[in-house]
Amino acid sequence: MDLKKLFLKRQYAVAVAPRTKCQDLTKAQFHVIKNGLNFWVADPFPIEVDNILYIFGEMFFYSKNKGCIGYTKLVNGKFTPWKSVIEEQYHLSFPNLFYIKNKLFMCPEANESEEVYLYECLRFPDHWKKSDTILSRGKYVDTIFYRHENQLYGFTYDLACSKLCIFEMNEGQSTLSPIDIINAKPDFSRPAGRIFNDDLCAKNIIPTQIGIPTYGAGIVLNELTVNWPTASINPITRIYPTQLKVDKEKEYIGVHTLNFSTNYMVIDLKWYGFNALNLLFKFKRKFTGESKMIVNR
Repeated sequence: MDLKKLFLKRQYAVAVAPRTKCQDLTKAQFHVIKNGLNFWVADPFPIEVDNILYIFGEMFFYSKNKGCIGYTKLVNGKFTPWKSVIEEQYHLSFPNLFYIKNKLFMCPEANESEEVYLYECLRFPDHWKKSDTILSRGKYVDTIFYRHENQLYGFTYDLACSKLCIFEMNEGQSTLSPIDIINAKPDFSRPAGRIFNDDLCAKNIIPTQIGIPTYGAGIVLNELTVNWPTASINPITRIYPTQLKVDKEKEYIGVHTLNFSTNYMVIDLKWYGFNALNLLFKFKRKFTGESKMIVNR
């Protein structure tokens, strides 16, 4: 029996640093935000409201063996305890935040529902209402959006066929392109955060995940070019956890999310460690038949 596999389980934590240029990312000093006893947090998306930093992320609860959406905020130099704000019967992660006509929306990963849909923020940061469905009847994960020449496009990763897809949005209707994205290789094209513009190359950058040798081993920064009905991504640089400076030293083996707000940047870090509650709930599920598999990690 492999005792390491039995007792040491995958965990994540979110880390934050003052915003810097992408080419200086490995020079930044990241501060790791504390998890709770019963959960770890990944997939961070920062937003600054009234000059206060909020970070939304996936809170994965050991007791439920699934994720929900929660947030923390920076108050007087310290982060508040993570608070759950959106939970469904199925797993939620990757809470992509964005504005449409001054309204704040969230597009989470919810592939167990077989939909890509939005939550509209009715009262920030705690009150959200499920709204438009963008895609249905599929296993789509980690959806992000990009406005180009006054047209809104979306990128999503199709788990069923292991490929990055582009779709066009018009008046609430979405059209998936049948044409493959150029250079979008299965193990290097799953979105790792929002598309941004940085002076790394003075072009639009789409961060994607490195999927080998393990899921979320690192991040690729790619130049993005859209020419509907297709697009192309061209790798510029790769980022691995061993290149990053972190204030809590562990044997980190993965980083698979990178996002920016006005003044901050956030990542998540993966390692294998022991957690008694995780082990307890795993044995409980095994002996009560409550096992549940999260298929997108």
